[in-house]
Amino acid sequence: VGIVLAIGKAFLEFQKQVTDTRKELGVSYGQAVAITAQNKVLAQVAKGYGLDISDIQSAQAAIRNDLGASVQESVKLSLNFARTAAATGQTSDELTGTLSIMESISSASRDVLLNQIRTNAAIIGQAGVSPALVMKDLAQNAEFFAQFAKDGGGNIIQAGIAARKLGLEMSAVAGISESLLNFESSIENQMTASLLLGRQINLDKARQLALSGDQEGVMKEILKAVGGEAEFNRMNVIQRKALAESVGVNVEQLSRLVRNNTAGATGAAAGAAMGGGGNPLLGPTVEIRDGINRLNRTIGDR
Repeated sequence: VGIVLAIGKAFLEFQKQVTDTRKELGVSYGQAVAITAQNKVLAQVAKGYGLDISDIQSAQAAIRNDLGASVQESVKLSLNFARTAAATGQTSDELTGTLSIMESISSASRDVLLNQIRTNAAIIGQAGVSPALVMKDLAQNAEFFAQFAKDGGGNIIQAGIAARKLGLEMSAVAGISESLLNFESSIENQMTASLLLGRQINLDKARQLALSGDQEGVMKEILKAVGGEAEFNRMNVIQRKALAESVGVNVEQLSRLVRNNTAGATGAAAGAAMGGGGNPLLGPTVEIRDGINRLNRTIGDR
């Protein structure tokens, strides 16, 4: 009797799940039975990855709604999708955004791209950065990714890692690239900052790297230009604004860059070289400025 009751209870529960599936998807009874049976199998396999049926169902809903997949396609892709969402710390909705922009630059299947996303997450984790943060940055900056991604997006992933290590989001990298590639204003801001700081700010290489899509290289060049925290602390508000505008960030982002800049000695060395005549462009300007300052002091003494 107990066995019969257990079988009857399981049958009724299965029938309820079939009915729920029909209501949710609008499929026939036969299709609903097949999908419910497949999901039960998937749920058992998912347990091996620390997942449950709710993760599978959430994945299927996101795949259908955001990727335009059919019901059966969503069932086939759901386990790999749920595994990737868990590995990258993304919700199902966020992962569909990441997967969509990966598809925009690749002809690989969605299964292959999901495997690539998990590999990227592992690389990010090995670099000491939270994969969830970089992956969310990626999803939120789809236009930037589509414009500059190369080699499967590896260059943007590395730029995202570099930005996070400096306390910045990928949107800051996008802003820097956009500013550098607006050549006329970028060069004008560079010259203004050079004059106000009394040392040469040279972003020519950074502009070349931005144009070629080497965003990680751009960040390295920017760090060379901004210098270190000691130099930043000696700047007045106008100098800080000018330096920030020259590299395409705001002053708060600039302060993060200089605080985390281990290459600050480069900027300091450039400033010292300028004082010794190492900068032919700015040398006369600095001499004029120093002469005016001496004249003002002389007038003040009188």
